[in-house]
Amino acid sequence: MEHSRIIVEAEQRSPEWHAARLGVFTSSEIYRLMTKPKLKGEVLSEGAKTYILEKVAESLTGIREDVFTTQAMQWGIDNEPLAKKHLARLNNWTIEETSFIKIESLNWGTSGDGWVREINGSLEVKCLETKNHLTEVSLLNNENIKQDLPKRYWQILSDAFIRECDKGVLTYFDPRINNNWGLVKYVFKIPKDDIEYMKEKVTLANEEFKHQLNIFS
Repeated sequence: MEHSRIIVEAEQRSPEWHAARLGVFTSSEIYRLMTKPKLKGEVLSEGAKTYILEKVAESLTGIREDVFTTQAMQWGIDNEPLAKKHLARLNNWTIEETSFIKIESLNWGTSGDGWVREINGSLEVKCLETKNHLTEVSLLNNENIKQDLPKRYWQILSDAFIRECDKGVLTYFDPRINNNWGLVKYVFKIPKDDIEYMKEKVTLANEEFKHQLNIFS
């Protein structure tokens, strides 16, 4: 089944951008739908159900509770452009800014950090505290992102599916590290089986979302 995409032209973190995300499952938190339920026979975990209710609450109130910017988040915002600049220069890539894209039929959207033209790749850039940076880049070497970094893995897959990309690029940048570990990238193909599994989870979540929204409306 083909799903049409809606493009929302809005600068990231602008009022219009926040409004477009209200009540929508987004790539940055899609991993919450992917966790396995503890009870046999259940299809959605308790964490997934909590996330769905958060989206219902946003739809009913028009309010998001996570719009504040922490110091760590501001660090990421400030350093992301420099990370993209270095990444483009070192790899001879053209990195384009991206708008918010939503699949209306699944109530599912993404902004992403960029699109790499040369490889049709969705880009996510992580600028973390140094300890967290080192922890995550060390796990990248195990080449098992799905198991070791599920939050990042499902975010990249969500970006790639919604943007119809062939590859995902996960990049870590810490300008305080003055060696090759300061900028680390991992490029991987998008497994079709995992895309289908993710779509099934989002479809189930959206059905539950509509059910709950109908109850409380």
